[in-house]
Amino acid sequence: MQLTRIIALDHASHAAGEWISEISDDLGWTDRHRCYRLLRATLHGVRDYLDVNEAAALGGQLPTLIRGIFYEDWDPSTGPAPEQDMAGFLGHICAEFTDPPLADPERAVGAVLDLIRRKITPGEYRQMHDAMSRSVTGIWK
Repeated sequence: MQLTRIIALDHASHAAGEWISEISDDLGWTDRHRCYRLLRATLHGVRDYLDVNEAAALGGQLPTLIRGIFYEDWDPSTGPAPEQDMAGFLGHICAEFTDPPLADPERAVGAVLDLIRRKITPGEYRQMHDAMSRSVTGIWK
C-alpha cells in the first residue's frame, strides 16, 4: 500500500506499523494506540538511561519513524538518568499509563525490549544492555 508515493516515506510508515503490530501480537493487545504509547515510553526510558554516545548508536539502528520517536523531546545535555534502578525505569514508563494503568509493567516493557532485541544487531543490543544498570536489565531477555 502506497501512502505518499515516496518509497522511503512509505517504507518508514510500514516499518513503524510492523513494530506496533509485533507489540500488539506479543502482548495480545488490540489497542494499537496503547501499543504505540508503550513503544514510545519504553524507547524514551531506554534513551534516558543511556549515555549520549550509546543513545546515538542505538538510534542509528532504528527505522526512520521509530528513530524519530526515540529522539522526540530528547535533551542530550542532561546525560543519563542519575538514579538507575528498576523502580525508576518502570516508573518513567508507567507515568504514561494512568487510565488505565499498565497491569503488568515488567511484561509490557519486556515485550518492547525483546522487540528491540529482534530488530537491531546483536552487537548493538549487547552494548545497549551492558550500558544500562544491572538492576534495570533484569527484565531483558
